[in-house]
Amino acid sequence: MKTAELLISLIKSEITNEKTIENRDFKIDEVALYRLAKMHDLSHFLLGGLKRNEITIDDPEISKKIKTDAMLAVYRETRFTETADRIRELFNGEKIDFILLKGTVIRTLYPQSWMRTSCDVDVLVKEEDVERALKCLVDNGFLTDGKKAYHDYTLRFNEVTVELHFSILENHEQLDGLLSKVWEYAEKVDASEYRETREFFAYHHIAHMAYHVLFGGCGIRTFLDLWIMRKKRFYDEEKLSELLKKADLTKFYETVRDLTDVWFSGKEHTELTAKLEDYILSGGVYGTTQNAGAMKIANNNGKVGYYFNLAFLPYRNMCDIYPVLKKHKWLLPFYYVRRAFSKLFCRKSEKRKKNVKTINSVKDENVKKAEELISGLGLKKSRLV
Repeated sequence: MKTAELLISLIKSEITNEKTIENRDFKIDEVALYRLAKMHDLSHFLLGGLKRNEITIDDPEISKKIKTDAMLAVYRETRFTETADRIRELFNGEKIDFILLKGTVIRTLYPQSWMRTSCDVDVLVKEEDVERALKCLVDNGFLTDGKKAYHDYTLRFNEVTVELHFSILENHEQLDGLLSKVWEYAEKVDASEYRETREFFAYHHIAHMAYHVLFGGCGIRTFLDLWIMRKKRFYDEEKLSELLKKADLTKFYETVRDLTDVWFSGKEHTELTAKLEDYILSGGVYGTTQNAGAMKIANNNGKVGYYFNLAFLPYRNMCDIYPVLKKHKWLLPFYYVRRAFSKLFCRKSEKRKKNVKTINSVKDENVKKAEELISGLGLKKSRLV
C-alpha cells in the first residue's frame, strides 16, 4: 500500500469510526506517512486511525509527534471556537452584519469538530462596514498591523489568526462573477449574523479550490470537506449545478468530486483524476513553489508573458495597490514606474529575486502538465503573478 493510500484509509477510518485496512501485509514508511500527513495538516487523524486498524508505529519520535498533534488539534479547535464566538458577540452587539466562512462552518459537519483544523477564522462584513468592524475588534483586544490586503485585514486574538474580509473575490474573472453576489445568497441567522445558503457555501468552497489549484495546489483537506458535505447531503446537487453552470465550473466540480470518490468511496481513477491526484499530493495545503511556478507560467502563456504581466498588472490590481488610480486612471503609467522601482529596491526585493529564480527553474514538461490540467479541468487562465 502506497503512503498516500494508507493516509487516506486512516483518515476515512477516523471519520467513519470503522476499520478500513484488513490486509496488513505491507511495510509502512513511518517517516513518509507522518511527513505527508503533516504537509496536508492531517496528522491529527493518524492516532485514531492507526489504533482502530491495529497498526503500531515503531519510531518513538514519530509516535510522540502523532500523539502531540492529536492533542493540539483539540486545543486549536477550542481556541478557534472561542474566537469565533467572541466575534459573533461583538458584531451582534454593534449591529455589524457578518458571515462566518469556511472552516468555522464546515467543522460542524465533521463527527468531531476538532477533526477539521483551520489556519484562521474567516469572517465577512460588508465593505462599507469594514472600518467600523476593524475598530470594534481592535477596541476589544484583537491585534493588527492595520495593513489592508486585497480583500481582508489580518488580526490576532487568543493565539488565533483572524481574517476580516470585506470581499471574497479571488481576483479571477471566472470565479468572481458569482462570488461578488455573496450577500444576495445570504440568509439571516440571528441579530446581525448571516450565513451563505448551503448551495452558495458549496459553490464558494469549490471556487476557492479552483483558485488554489490554479495557484499551486489546495491539499487533501478541501477534498475531504467536499466528501463530508456530500456524505451529509449538505447541499442540493441540482441547485448547486445551476450555480456552477453560471461560472462554467461544472467540469471542475465533476473532477474534484470524482477524485473524492476515488479516495474515500473506492471509485476507479480516470486519466484526469490521476493527474489531479499527483498534483494535489505533491503540493500540501497551499501547494509548492514549483507547482505554483508552473501554473503561473501556464496561466500567462509562457515565461515572457509572466514577466510582462508581473511588470504591468491589470488596472484593477493596480487600483488595489494604489487606490488613487480609481479616480485618476491617467496616472497609471507613472504608477507602473513607481511600482517597478519599489520592487527593485524595497526590502522585499530579495523575495522577488527568489521568485524569479523559481520561475526560471521550472521545467517545460511541468508547464505542459500544468496547461493540460488547466484545460482538462475546464478552468480559464488567469494572470496569476
